[in-house]
Amino acid sequence: MRHYVEAMPEPKIGAYFITAFEVLEHVLDPLSFLNAIGSQLQDHGLSMLTTLTVTGFDIQVLWDRSKSVHPPHHINLMSIAGLEKLVARSQLDLVEIATPGELDVDIVRNMANEQTDIRLPRFVSSIIHGDDNLRNNFQSFLKTNRLSSHVRICARKGQHLPKDASDQSVRK
Repeated sequence: MRHYVEAMPEPKIGAYFITAFEVLEHVLDPLSFLNAIGSQLQDHGLSMLTTLTVTGFDIQVLWDRSKSVHPPHHINLMSIAGLEKLVARSQLDLVEIATPGELDVDIVRNMANEQTDIRLPRFVSSIIHGDDNLRNNFQSFLKTNRLSSHVRICARKGQHLPKDASDQSVRK
């Protein structure tokens, strides 16, 4: 039997903290999912989510060869801007969105070594085949500039009305 947070009955569980690691890319309706999480949190409760972003380095470089682009398994790969807008439309307030990933450069390097027919831009090749210091510095750049494919979202349940009260899909 499957249980979905969107189908949880009232009364609310009143959680202080809810996590959803690597779930958002799998759900049919991300807004309903976030609203359901918000409805189960106490006021000012926190939610920590992780997911993938299509704007991350390894997904952008490898694209159709990326192991992360995997329909129908991953049905929602949103951009950072899309994730920010999604949270803004939900019952949650964005506290932080970050890309703390450590593996983007290694993922591209490993795939290039496994599949030698992959054509990479010269700039990317120079990075992935550079020394450890260059690869580590570039990975740090990706993290700092929210360009890693792994996303961490921290959101808080506030005591506010939806940003657009005319949007009935925001609150049910």
